Amino acid sequence: MAHQWDKKPWKENTEKWRKKKNAWSNPVFEKSEFNLTNSEINELSKVNLNMNFTADRDGFASAAETLGGARILMKFYYIYQKKYSKFFFSPNPNLDSVCKKPKYFESIDSFFKDLTVKQRLTIAFISGYNKDGTDIGNTNEDLKKLQRGYQIWPDNLYSYFWDIKVSNANFMCNVFVGDAAYIWKKLNLVNNNNHYVDPKEIIDNNKGYFIEIEDKLVTRGTIYASEGGHTEIITEVKGNEFCSIGAGRGTEAETGLKKCEWDYDDKKRLLSEEKYHYFLIKI
Repeated sequence: MAHQWDKKPWKENTEKWRKKKNAWSNPVFEKSEFNLTNSEINELSKVNLNMNFTADRDGFASAAETLGGARILMKFYYIYQKKYSKFFFSPNPNLDSVCKKPKYFESIDSFFKDLTVKQRLTIAFISGYNKDGTDIGNTNEDLKKLQRGYQIWPDNLYSYFWDIKVSNANFMCNVFVGDAAYIWKKLNLVNNNNHYVDPKEIIDNNKGYFIEIEDKLVTRGTIYASEGGHTEIITEVKGNEFCSIGAGRGTEAETGLKKCEWDYDDKKRLLSEEKYHYFLIKI
């Protein structure tokens, strides 16, 4: 007689969960150093988030989809989350400890003398050096490589070196929601530390940014926040089911992707789930 373990669908669902659990716990890059490829570096120069979105909540959802479509920014979210990079890029210049693109440098000496540490690390990393910049040489080739990285850094993207330590990761779900709100209507959904409000702060709503609504009133452009510590932006509602987009997920491929199933069991996302709260941004 077959054991319950061997019966479907229990076995299939358990095996799916095991694979997803391994994807969450085992980083994609099993190495201490991580370098961007030339194609990824070139992609950064093409990022364009300066678009006109409608002022309604559909516009907020569209801004989230645009942000998720900027795959190189989603990569920076993910490698920062996994600590392969010391920073992430944001279109918002108003956050804590902003690092802005510096003035041009003509020499290696000027690069080290006139730029801040964070500016040097940003340029070095997007030039193809490691996250600590320890492999930068003192040759003309190094200068050309760094100057190329400088030219690729878009003027309207800012690097942030926030040191947030939660379970040995820098989770980015609130950054995605905050960046989407910024490119939508230049909103700054920040806490007292000038970081984006996290899921708990969204639920507490001490800053008064949000209006909590019942699940039956949820539409495209609604934010959901879980008591377990996650938040995303809803992009589609079908009866009691919804799809959403966000970051802070288990893999790079899922970062910024529209999803209609939960990561842990492939079941549809339901508005009636317990411990989920739904919010509209006050507009």
